[in-house]
Amino acid sequence: MPAIAFRNHLLAIGALALAFIAVTGAVAGGLFHALDREVAAALAALWVPSLLILFQAIALLGGLELTGLLAVGIFSYLWRDGYRLGAFAAAAIPLATVLEVLYKRLLEEPGPPRSQTHPDGPSLTSLLDQGSTFASSFPSGHMTRTVVTWGLLAFIVYRLAARRSLRRFAILAAAAIISLMAFDRIYLEVHWESDVIGGLLLGGTILAVAITILLVTLGTRDEAERMGEGLVDAGLAARGSVIPTIHSFYREDGRLQRDRESLLIVTTLPGKVGEARAFIREHHSFEEPHIVTLGTEE
Repeated sequence: MPAIAFRNHLLAIGALALAFIAVTGAVAGGLFHALDREVAAALAALWVPSLLILFQAIALLGGLELTGLLAVGIFSYLWRDGYRLGAFAAAAIPLATVLEVLYKRLLEEPGPPRSQTHPDGPSLTSLLDQGSTFASSFPSGHMTRTVVTWGLLAFIVYRLAARRSLRRFAILAAAAIISLMAFDRIYLEVHWESDVIGGLLLGGTILAVAITILLVTLGTRDEAERMGEGLVDAGLAARGSVIPTIHSFYREDGRLQRDRESLLIVTTLPGKVGEARAFIREHHSFEEPHIVTLGTEE
C-alpha cells in the first residue's frame, strides 16, 4: 500500500476511535439521557406485535453464532486462496466481542428496563447479562459485530469478486444489514439510541483496522486479477496473466519508498489498446497507474 494511502487509513482509524471516545464521554455524562428516551418513546408508539418474529430474525444477523461462523468462513477462504496473512483479519470479529464485553464491564451503563423490552433474538449473548434487572448496555454488541462482520465480508467480496454487479451487491447488502440492525436494536427496545451509535463507531474502528490489514497483506494481487478478468470480459484483451509479487522502488514525498506489488500482463486485441488503457485508468485504485505498452502500433 502506498505511504499516502496507509497514512489516510490511519487517520480514518484515529478519527473513528476519537469519535467513539467522545460519545462514550457524552453517555457517561448523561448527555444522551433525554434523547435516548425520546427516541425509545417514539418507536414504542410504532410497535406492531406481529413483527416481533421478523425483528428477532434480524437480530440473529449480529448474534455470536452467525458472526462466529462467518469469521471461520472468512478465515478459511482467505487461507485456502493463498492470503495467509490476510486471513488473520477475520480475528477482528471475535476481537469486537471481547472489546465490547470489556467496555461494558468498565462503563456499566444501564440499558432499557427489562419490563419495557421485547424478547430479543435467541443468542448466547443473553447469557452475559442473565439475572440482572439492568444490563450493561453501551455499546451494543449486536451492532458492533454486525458492522465488523458484514462490513469485512463486503470488503472481501468487493476486492476479490470478478463481477462488478456482485461487488456492488455486497456493499449494498452490508449497508442494508447494518441499517436494519440499528433500527432493530431500538425497535425491540433492547438498546438505547446511544448504544447503537457507540456500536457503530466501535465496530467502524475495528473494521477500519481489519481493512487496513487486508490492504497491506493482500497487496495488489486481487486488484490485478480483477483488472485482467475485467479486460478479458469486456472484450479488450485476449489473455491476462498475473505475477503475484514484484518488488517496486519509487520516490514519494521526497523519500524512497518500497512496495510489494503484482504485475498484470495482458494481450490486447487489435485496435483495442486505447480502450484497454482507458479501462485500466477508470477501474484502477491509483490515479495514475503505471501502464507500459509493448509491440503495438497505434
